[in-house]
Amino acid sequence: MRYMNYLFRTEDQRKRMHRFYNAAKSFCARAEENPQNENWGDRWRWFILVFAMAAAACGALLLGQDCTWDVLNYHFYSGYAFLFKPLQYDLAPAQRQSFFNPMLHVISYLMLANLPSVAVAVLLAAIQGLNFYLVFRIAQILFRNWPDPFRFLLSVCSAAVGCYSSGFILGLGATFGDNLISLLILSSLLLIFRYIASEIDGTPARVSFLAIAGALLGAAFGLKLTVAIYVASIALALPAILIVLKCRFRPLLLFFAFIGIGFVATYGVWGYSLYREYQSPIYPFMNSIFRSPYFTQTDLVDSRFFPTTWQQKYFYPFFFVRRNTLASEVIFRDVRLAICYIAVVFIAAMGLFRLLKSLLRKGNGTTDHRSPALLWFLSIFFPASYILWLNQFSIYRYLIVLELLAPAFIALVLSRFIKKRIVVLMTSLFLFLIICRLMVPADFGRQKFDDDFLKVAVPAIEDMDKSVVLMSGGEATAFIIPYFPARTRFVRVYSNFHEPGQCVNLDNKIHGILAKYDARHTYVFVAEGDDRIQMRRDLRHYGVEVDDKSCRQILRRAGNIGYICSAKKKDSQPSEILNQLTSAEPKFMILPDVRLEMNPQVAHQNDRVPFRVSGSGLKAIDLLYSINGERQPPQKGFFLDEQRAAAFPISAATPKGLYHFIGIRSSTALDSDPWIEVDARLLVR
Repeated sequence: MRYMNYLFRTEDQRKRMHRFYNAAKSFCARAEENPQNENWGDRWRWFILVFAMAAAACGALLLGQDCTWDVLNYHFYSGYAFLFKPLQYDLAPAQRQSFFNPMLHVISYLMLANLPSVAVAVLLAAIQGLNFYLVFRIAQILFRNWPDPFRFLLSVCSAAVGCYSSGFILGLGATFGDNLISLLILSSLLLIFRYIASEIDGTPARVSFLAIAGALLGAAFGLKLTVAIYVASIALALPAILIVLKCRFRPLLLFFAFIGIGFVATYGVWGYSLYREYQSPIYPFMNSIFRSPYFTQTDLVDSRFFPTTWQQKYFYPFFFVRRNTLASEVIFRDVRLAICYIAVVFIAAMGLFRLLKSLLRKGNGTTDHRSPALLWFLSIFFPASYILWLNQFSIYRYLIVLELLAPAFIALVLSRFIKKRIVVLMTSLFLFLIICRLMVPADFGRQKFDDDFLKVAVPAIEDMDKSVVLMSGGEATAFIIPYFPARTRFVRVYSNFHEPGQCVNLDNKIHGILAKYDARHTYVFVAEGDDRIQMRRDLRHYGVEVDDKSCRQILRRAGNIGYICSAKKKDSQPSEILNQLTSAEPKFMILPDVRLEMNPQVAHQNDRVPFRVSGSGLKAIDLLYSINGERQPPQKGFFLDEQRAAAFPISAATPKGLYHFIGIRSSTALDSDPWIEVDARLLVR
């Protein structure tokens, strides 16, 4: 009880918690003496379902309207473009987020465009509230051997604490989509657990459960590729458990086949359109593998939230116990993953102990390997998902499924070490209390409900449906596009994934689009927050200048968004622009300790050549080099690992000959900044 005195500082709070603790203890003692065989879960499931949806809707009303950068940048635009524009008709108006699968945001657009803001939040939250019900049903399976009311109480509390989490509250009533995708993943896990439970209990297991589970998981993967961490961890855990249970593997093959079917159903059309346009099905991501000629041969990675020290790398969840911004743009705090980390360590230690014990007994032990199969599944699923997340994203809200399942997993681990159910229940409730008391939800931006938040007044311009509009800069402005004619084409020439001169083929593609429109049908959108000097430089790269006298305001209630301006076009060709880019003499500075080492120094086309930078603390660099004495445009965005290493890709289209690397500099440097002089050579045969 002294821990409660720490958590609850005021005397009134402590008295209330003491009364609650004593009442719960008395209730559990009576339930232990007189267990009931009635299945409370089936009796109350419809009430739980309605309650979950209603509580989530009320929570969204209290939080307010979602007004995040993502809504303005692509949640509203992407769904509109998917419904009303040819695929890949616009070029990156929502920056790199333009290339995310828009099918999930069709729902967001239809709601935001046609419903009052309050209705959007309530409807989205009510759907998201189904996560509560799914976690409840999963907990009912995990504790299926417990009598009611123990099982019912623990299942309800696990679901409630699961939903009272930083990531879930962040997306409640909002359009992020994580709370919706989690419905598909949890439904898949629910069916998998029902199949495994049937195998454990010796009752007929329905193979259709695995088929449907695979389809749901594949569909979630197609809608949001970050779900790959859960697909891979389930693909690792499920075969391992079926081996332990000595089950047939034909249902497993069916499961994997339906993952593919579900993925193709939700991603096939979008992936094919990306491949047709950019020669990569997930353009511009993982381009070191897919090698699209329309992007640099490097992986586009958001490295802001990766661990920076070895302590963070191995103990990251323990850093979330304090208020932090390590894995999120905004402050949050949640201790549940740290508790799960400890739980996994205990389970691993117990498994190792039992393995050694079994070996010492030469296999004559009578240990039951079937009954804890669901615990073993989660003990593989949790660390596998976390490790993949840590190395691929480290963005906290992508862990929402682990957040939701964490309380049930913690209670299940306790039940493995503690035999008395009343002690398990009370210990679980105490840990749940700590989790809820310390949790600080992330808040990306909320406001009072405003039906005009996304409404834009666009000036009437003749033949706008036959025109192209150029955009530049990193402002979230794509939400204005649905208020233009559907045939108006938008091209962003500078964004968070591309800048002029970074990729010759993409520059040529932009030039090809501009060549289809004369000056009278070419416009420039100038955002209110844009760097005007940088924007004009970006536009000049494509032979376009802004006609300042023609600019007209684009307004919404919050104020001026920007201007739509006529453009002046020069008769310049892509090759001329490239020649201007490469002919400008770069500036160099000499830092004697900085070295660039290529290993090996001889390579072939389609190779990836490792290189290492020493003597510099840079995390991401650009490379300046020549091929056979002819200087090339800089290759940008090489992210260095802990060993200060990366890889230089050589495609089949790259010329053979002597590559001479003469300069490096930070990827965040300005074009006018000097290069650090280096001297490294690579022979491509």
